[in-house]
Amino acid sequence: MANTKIDTGPFLFPMPIVLVGAQVDGAPNYMTAAFVGIANFKPTVVACGLSPTHRTCDGIVEKGCFSLNLPSADMVEVTDYCGLYSGRKVDKEGLFDTFYGELETAPMIGECALNAECRLVDTIPYAVDTLYLGEVVNLYARGDVLTGGEPDWRKIEPLIFTFPDKGYWRLGEHLARAWKVGKGYRSSRQAT
Repeated sequence: MANTKIDTGPFLFPMPIVLVGAQVDGAPNYMTAAFVGIANFKPTVVACGLSPTHRTCDGIVEKGCFSLNLPSADMVEVTDYCGLYSGRKVDKEGLFDTFYGELETAPMIGECALNAECRLVDTIPYAVDTLYLGEVVNLYARGDVLTGGEPDWRKIEPLIFTFPDKGYWRLGEHLARAWKVGKGYRSSRQAT
């Protein structure tokens, strides 16, 4: 079967949903985002593609820091709510148990499975969104999502977002161990 050319868009793979936190006018504000990913390993740098018109982005720029909060599947309704309503019109401070870390102005959500406290290192404006690059200063996890002191994705049960269906999903089953499963692979196309 031949591949079919389709319109460009964020269809390459499902994206993790995060709640981006920033302090705005002295109060925590949170927005839902899916255009987020790891941009560098050490130091760990994350990239967030966000419209600079969001209230949360005002706080990111003003304070020079932000948080990424990874909600579990059971938080789908409040996560969607944070994406539907602007912090300019709705006070989101009371939605969560907020805590702060070393940076002191990057609000984090206690109910979320994982939290990354990030220092803003660069902004790159594009036509619609701005890319906010943040160095992860500290990472926090709820105790109930750890196995042997490490994040357990079955327990975390992160929300995943897909386009073009605009759907929320759960993480699927574990398939194999990376950097191991392919060691014995031989393709019928390879010469013997």
